[in-house]
Amino acid sequence: MPSKTVVIYKSKYGSAKRYAEWIAEETKGDLFDGSEIKAEDMLKYDTIVYGGSLYAVGILGISLIKKNFDKRKESNYIFCRCIALQIRHELNEYLLSYGGHISYGIRPSERRHGFASLMLSLSLPKAKELGINRALVTCDKENTASAKTIKSNGGVLGNEIKQQGEITQRYLIEI
Repeated sequence: MPSKTVVIYKSKYGSAKRYAEWIAEETKGDLFDGSEIKAEDMLKYDTIVYGGSLYAVGILGISLIKKNFDKRKESNYIFCRCIALQIRHELNEYLLSYGGHISYGIRPSERRHGFASLMLSLSLPKAKELGINRALVTCDKENTASAKTIKSNGGVLGNEIKQQGEITQRYLIEI
């Protein structure tokens, strides 16, 4: 029985490739451009992570997985198509108050699966590499799920800022 992870990506501008490289590094998985891996090569993996840009017509390059799904039905599949992550090297006045160094978004239909916590945990070492030793991560006060995610990754509430009836919580994470 296979016991390896493969991270496959299809990238037009380089973002999906960059995220795929990070995921492969953290999972100690093998990394392939979608045009460089053959269907039979995927048979050796029990976890297949696929990342590609999301367009109105679907995920870039997903046909590779669709065409070969029947051959590896027992594999664990993870599709990186429902998330957005930003690591900001520098903060302007607005980002210092309301945006922070790291922000993430999860498509509503894909929430409550641990993706936000995984993304935040994987982004912290990358932020450190960029010279960020204490990351600012913010969320709306009503967003208790995001606050829980931030706290589970070491976030400590620094303060709250109220603007136009909305309250933004500012958390700091020592990296």
